[in-house]
Amino acid sequence: MNRNILTLFFLLMCIHVFAQNIECKYTSTTVIPEDVKNIEDANIRNIVINQLSNKKKTFSLKVSNGKYLFEAISNEQNNGTVMQIGGSSSIYMDMNTKTSISQENILDRTFLIKETVKTYDWNITTENKEIINKKCTKATLKENPTIVAWFTSEIPVSFGPMGYYGLPGLILQLETPSKNYIIQEISVSKENISIKAPDKGKEISREDFDALKKKKQESLGINKGNGSKVKIIKM
Repeated sequence: MNRNILTLFFLLMCIHVFAQNIECKYTSTTVIPEDVKNIEDANIRNIVINQLSNKKKTFSLKVSNGKYLFEAISNEQNNGTVMQIGGSSSIYMDMNTKTSISQENILDRTFLIKETVKTYDWNITTENKEIINKKCTKATLKENPTIVAWFTSEIPVSFGPMGYYGLPGLILQLETPSKNYIIQEISVSKENISIKAPDKGKEISREDFDALKKKKQESLGINKGNGSKVKIIKM
């Protein structure tokens, strides 16, 4: 698609998006890290892979009046063998003021990170597939091609899971190096939807949060140069 035409389409769509009221449900599954696949002990490897494969969460996505909220509505099951640090439980964006609030966790501590809404530059491909009977097109994030979005122009809402937005249609599937998100339900309403920003947690800057998360990961022997967020605890 010609870039100028795409830009014009996106600007027109943004105006339309602000009039849209939509609620969606997604489920997420965990991508098995390579370091888990390479665990020498076959028994431990199979246990961890089985646990990660069964770790699923359900999320809701709401869009109304230029506001966006993506939040977890069910908790992952975890029996203590696998530990994870980080990850947003709630992402709020107000496109009217270009502000964002992320509610993120480090073990049992909750933080609120306030910042300016990020912008995303996408590469839209010619690949297509159907998801819940809607034609979807594949797009990759230019700054990080490992982020893959499948969006449908049949639903002119420029948002998707985890705060990603900027495509000419709703993202029905999002693939990241650690998680995959897939749409389950879509509901469009003529009435405005109540969307409130998360307010539970200690306010912190993005820089301070990332530094604190890195320190905690290193103290537990996690993420030392291999990008893994998985900690194996031998009982």
